Amino acid sequence: MSVFKGKFAEVLVFRHLLGKEYAVYTPVVVVGVDFIVEPPEPKQHKFVGIQVKTSSYQPKSDWWSWNITRDDRRKSSPFFYVLCFEDIDELPKQIRERSEDKALCFVVPYEVLDKQIMTRSKAWIEKGEYGLSVNRKSFRTRRSKWLKFLMPYLNNWDILG
Repeated sequence: MSVFKGKFAEVLVFRHLLGKEYAVYTPVVVVGVDFIVEPPEPKQHKFVGIQVKTSSYQPKSDWWSWNITRDDRRKSSPFFYVLCFEDIDELPKQIRERSEDKALCFVVPYEVLDKQIMTRSKAWIEKGEYGLSVNRKSFRTRRSKWLKFLMPYLNNWDILG
């Protein structure tokens, strides 16, 4: 995946959150978050750290994958991964239809994703990196454990606060 596609996803999420009236702040230095948001009417969190990850679509094997790392991030703030899809036109129709303003992302709390990965990967414990992937067929059958885990987070922006 190119740096341009990654930045495109960040801008897409940034724009989407602004449209939902979130205040969006960008760090001046690299601190392990792409931006910090403040919900329009905070219920739980005043400020939330966001790390956007863009999938790589592999047409030959027909799957999407995200490279997830434990970023050096602010520990004092709630932190979320936003896992965005590249090439959403390749997704099954029932998933594509859930797109909001071209945004089709899983909005997952760090602790929840961390716990899920910890149960599956020794590499996450040792190296702090993980390759998460879902196959197009798993969207149709929902057999994938990862897909069952991720679907409640699909475009669930309200979880941010």
